[in-house]
Amino acid sequence: MQFVWSKPRRALILLTALVAVAATLALYLIVIAGETSRVSGRVAYVVDGNLFIKELPDGEPRQITAENNAQHPRWSSTGEWLAYNTEPPILAAGGSQAWVTNAATGEIREAGFPAVWAPQHDYFLTRVDNEFLDYHIVTADGTVLHVLEQPRERGARTLSSVMWTADGEGIAYIFILGRRPDDGAEIRVRNIKSGRDEVLYTHESDTPYVYGWSSDGQFLFFIVDETSKILSLDTREVVDTGKEIGIASRGSQQPDGNSILAVETTANGIWQGKRIGLVEPTSGEFTYLTNPEVAAIHARWSPDGSQISYIAGPDRSGTPEPTTPQEVEALIDNRHVWIMDADGSNQRQLTTEPRYRDEDPEWTADGEHLLFVRIDLEFPDRDPSLWVLDVSTGQTTLLVERMSYPPPRLAILPEGTSFLGTVEWLYDFHN
Repeated sequence: MQFVWSKPRRALILLTALVAVAATLALYLIVIAGETSRVSGRVAYVVDGNLFIKELPDGEPRQITAENNAQHPRWSSTGEWLAYNTEPPILAAGGSQAWVTNAATGEIREAGFPAVWAPQHDYFLTRVDNEFLDYHIVTADGTVLHVLEQPRERGARTLSSVMWTADGEGIAYIFILGRRPDDGAEIRVRNIKSGRDEVLYTHESDTPYVYGWSSDGQFLFFIVDETSKILSLDTREVVDTGKEIGIASRGSQQPDGNSILAVETTANGIWQGKRIGLVEPTSGEFTYLTNPEVAAIHARWSPDGSQISYIAGPDRSGTPEPTTPQEVEALIDNRHVWIMDADGSNQRQLTTEPRYRDEDPEWTADGEHLLFVRIDLEFPDRDPSLWVLDVSTGQTTLLVERMSYPPPRLAILPEGTSFLGTVEWLYDFHN
C-alpha cells in the first residue's frame, strides 16, 4: 500500500526540519562566539601575603610564595618574569625589598628596590641599598647591564626621578646642580649601551619632577613651577600646559594617534577635581572629555584607540574634609567603570551595582573585555575581588574571589588605596 503525505503534514515536517537546522546553527554560533570572546592572558595577585598566578579564564591558581609578606606584583614585558615587593611600598618607612620570580619555574631571587621593568625588555631598574643609593639595570636572570652612580664627591644625593625611556633603551633622571633643590637641576637621559648622557633641559632655580613619556618616546612630561610641562625630544622646545596633570602609567598615547590621555588634578582629594582630557603635545593644549560634575580617573585607551575606559563617580567638591578612612570611603563609594569614544562622546556607565565600588579597569588584547576590581560595600571587611566585563553586553564574570590589601600607605586613605584611591597594585595582568 502506498503511503501518501498530506500537504499539512509535509509543511509540518519541513518546518520542524528548518527549526532543527536553525537551532543547530544558533548553537554553533554561540559556541563560536564564546570561543572568540574568551579572555586570555594571566594575572598575578596576592592573597594573605602570598603570591599567586592564574591563567585566564579558568586556570587553576598556582601559589608562588609562602612567606606571607608579598605584595604589588608586576609582570615583565614578555610575561615570563614577575617582580613583587615584600614590605610596604615606597611611602612606608624602611625595610622594603623587591624580588623577581620566573613564572614557569618558580625560581626566586633578590632584586633590590624598587624593581621597575623596562618597556619591551626583560630587564629592570632597581635602586641599590648602598651608602650612595646607586641604580642598577639588571636582567631578569641577575646580570648587571649598567650602573648609574650617585656622584661620590658631592656628599649628597643628587639623582632623582629616575625612570625608563619609552623604548627601554635608556633612563631619564634629574641631576641636581647644587646641594639644595633650589640650586637648579638638569633633566638628563643616559643611553645604557653607550653609557653617554644627554642634557635635555636645565632649570636654574628649582628641581623638576619627571613623571612620564608619550608612548612613542617623542615627548617627556615633567612638573616644575607647579605646572606640567612637555618637552619635545625633536626640537627641545618646552610647552606649558598651564595645569597640573597626570598621564597613564602605560599606553598614554592614542594608538596610531598623537593625543595624550591625561587627568587634570585640581585638588588633592581623591573624590574631587579630577577630569579626564586629551593633551596635544606640541602645543600643550588640554581638551576636557569629562565634565566637572564627575570625578574621573584611571583612563585607558582601548587597543585600537577608538574608546577610553575609566573610573568615575560624583564629584564631591565642597564636602567637609574627611578625617578618617571611613569618611573617605563614603565619598568614593559610587565609583564605577565607564567607557567613552575617543573624542569624549557616547559616555556610558558599564557597571551599576550599588553594592560594589569598582576600580582599575584594564583592557584585554582583543578590546572586547575589561578586567576590574570590586570592593564590596555591604561587607567592608571582605577582600576585593577581580572580575571581567564584556564591553558589548555588560556581563560580568568573577575571575578571582579575593585579593588581599597591602598595609595602608597613608593613614587618611582607606586601607590599600593610593593617592587617587585606586587599588591597582592588588593585581597585574599580562595579555
